[in-house]
Amino acid sequence: MGIVSSVGWASLGYGVISVDKDENVVASLGRGVFPVLEPHLEELWKKHHGRITYSPDFSLLQDCPLVILVRDTPTNDDNTGNTDVLVDLVTRALPHVAQNGVFVSMSQVPVGFSRKIIAHIKEKRPDVQFFMWVETFVFGEAIKRFLEPERIIVGVPDASNKKLPDIFNEALQKFNCPILVMGLESAELTKAAINVYLASSVTFTNTLADLCEATGADIDEIVPALQLDRRIGQYAYLRPSLGIGGGNIERDLAMLGALPQNKKPPMFIHTIVDYNARRFDWLKEKIEELVFSHVEHPRISLWGLAYKKNTKSLKNSPALKAIALLKDRATLTAYDPMSKEMPTDQLENIVIAPDKYTVLKDADCLIVLTDWDEFKEFDISKAAALMNKPVIIDTVKLLSQTLRNNSRSEIIYCSMGS
Repeated sequence: MGIVSSVGWASLGYGVISVDKDENVVASLGRGVFPVLEPHLEELWKKHHGRITYSPDFSLLQDCPLVILVRDTPTNDDNTGNTDVLVDLVTRALPHVAQNGVFVSMSQVPVGFSRKIIAHIKEKRPDVQFFMWVETFVFGEAIKRFLEPERIIVGVPDASNKKLPDIFNEALQKFNCPILVMGLESAELTKAAINVYLASSVTFTNTLADLCEATGADIDEIVPALQLDRRIGQYAYLRPSLGIGGGNIERDLAMLGALPQNKKPPMFIHTIVDYNARRFDWLKEKIEELVFSHVEHPRISLWGLAYKKNTKSLKNSPALKAIALLKDRATLTAYDPMSKEMPTDQLENIVIAPDKYTVLKDADCLIVLTDWDEFKEFDISKAAALMNKPVIIDTVKLLSQTLRNNSRSEIIYCSMGS
């Protein structure tokens, strides 16, 4: 988030001082070496990096009347956010914020966390004003989401006074979109509400896919009808999947699900989490039915390792779950366009192939796990010739239009909801 923000602000004409305590990260960013994959990030950096200063020296913040905390909140193994990282950064930054400066947090936090930061600021730097800016980036679309937001959501300490400091307001006007100003708690919950709504959409779509399989209906025929309903719309999450991944949505579900009992966390949240945890059972059942029932120790190929296209993130990736499930029962080979950029310690139990067709050689089954555009171009004849037994389990419905009506009887194609 910080990398995208620094490049984004520079592209808008601002001079940017980007500070991080990790000197190795700072050095890499100064060379244009990024730990994330985002479309247009590198080209924008090459064009505007002259406006950006990367440094581990927090004292440089004294020259900045507007300081924005843009640290992506890391998640623990249970998907809860580790806010200690944010407290540490605020503590490091506060002594160096300009007199009467404006401090804005875009980091993802639990409801109520911003009040704790305000208390800390009042104790250490009562002259500094604090605001929250709700982050709505999307992996794989972060640059576009930064430069062309649908709306901007700002949390203020006092909901009765929604006037923003001139320097902050002028910066926000650059985006030419609606600006919604609300109380801190409302802003914090709005961020969570967006993710819960998306999670509920994923859960609904997967439930619909199950109903289609149980009744003989076809989700590919149903989705266009739903999208044309103005109450649902063309951008709704209506493609079935193996559940939620990436960590961001899961973080907000975990936060709301962990509310104290006296706050009565809604059962709806727990239902979404439980359903998402069980969704992987679909793949288990299909592999047993179509592969292990015919071959004792099959060769299985995986298309995709990242949790979604246009990112190299493996956080809560279905591919990692598939590898853990299959590593002792099958020989695994995988291909992902970004595999060379991924941590090798998480991919120890598989062989990485150089391209999408080499990975298919002598395979008993192909499992499509990531919706990379590259995979849409599919040569059926070439794949069938390479594979030992052309069974294709498509967990992201990427090939449904190509394969659902194929005339090659030797290809067994399986996707959700059809």
